[in-house]
Amino acid sequence: MDADVLIIGYGPVGQTLAALLGASGHRVLVCERRVGRYETPRAGHFDHEIMRVFQSLGIADEVRRIAEPARVYEFLAPDGSVISRLPRQWAAPSGWDASYHFYQPELEDVLDVAVRGASTVDVRFGAELVDLRQEADHVVVTLADGEVVTARYVVGADGANSAVRTLCGIPTDDLGFRGDWLVVDVRPRPGAPRLDIPDTGQNASGSCSGPGSARRRGS
Repeated sequence: MDADVLIIGYGPVGQTLAALLGASGHRVLVCERRVGRYETPRAGHFDHEIMRVFQSLGIADEVRRIAEPARVYEFLAPDGSVISRLPRQWAAPSGWDASYHFYQPELEDVLDVAVRGASTVDVRFGAELVDLRQEADHVVVTLADGEVVTARYVVGADGANSAVRTLCGIPTDDLGFRGDWLVVDVRPRPGAPRLDIPDTGQNASGSCSGPGSARRRGS
């Protein structure tokens, strides 16, 4: 086999899995179809259980440096007044804060260092999956450049439009939720006053019946 585990996708999920498997001595190949990391934030929150995972990788201090605890969630009217406040300061069994917000490219930087520190992990960019075949005791994968890779297991960590899920014929369930959101990440200029916004805030757009924007502090 070319690898014990082949991971398709090098976002935070693929990175974390690669680092965990590599730390356990497994031979891992990661294939990412982009030619480099996607430097635009998408995810913005993780909880204390994920912080425990980062702790097990020895990167909790680095993650804490770029993440900020989210200890209050406020629902705001269009004029900024508070409709409801949801505390998030309960004692999590892990010992970490219950919720954190982060800027995804910074988190990926930290995870990338952890992955590169594992000698049994190989990360390839510009390696796009085009075919996947299940054999009796392994999986055969074909990449866009014609290379054929074999592994004991394949993990699809390639997002909502997963090629792995499509090629395996794995269905998805649409629960029918629809909502328009605007998430804006800002970095205050040095010396600027601290932004007067909650750790996490959700603004009603025109009325209290639907979300118009979400706000998070820190990035």
